[in-house]
Amino acid sequence: LDKEAQWSYQQDLKRRLDYKAVLDYAIEEATKEGIEKGIDIGMEKGIDIGIEKGIEQGIDIGIEKGKREATLDNAVMMIKEFDLSIEQVANTLNITIDELTQYLDK
Repeated sequence: LDKEAQWSYQQDLKRRLDYKAVLDYAIEEATKEGIEKGIDIGMEKGIDIGIEKGIEQGIDIGIEKGKREATLDNAVMMIKEFDLSIEQVANTLNITIDELTQYLDK
């Protein structure tokens, strides 16, 4: 090749390599952004799901505590109103004597 053809070839090669480098960089940056956005979205969804499950668990725990307290209130009423022993009431309502005693001491 003559000098002009070589120069033209080198310029074309340089332009192609520059273009490829720009594309490679753009792909790399877009991939990083995509990964970051994906992580952010995943974290948000995970937090939302975690919050929902936490609320559900909190409600369930609250309901159970409420039921337990109602049972203990009934136990106190049975002891006072019907003059039953702690042991009789605990056995009847399926609660421990210690739990009932602690509740009575409140």
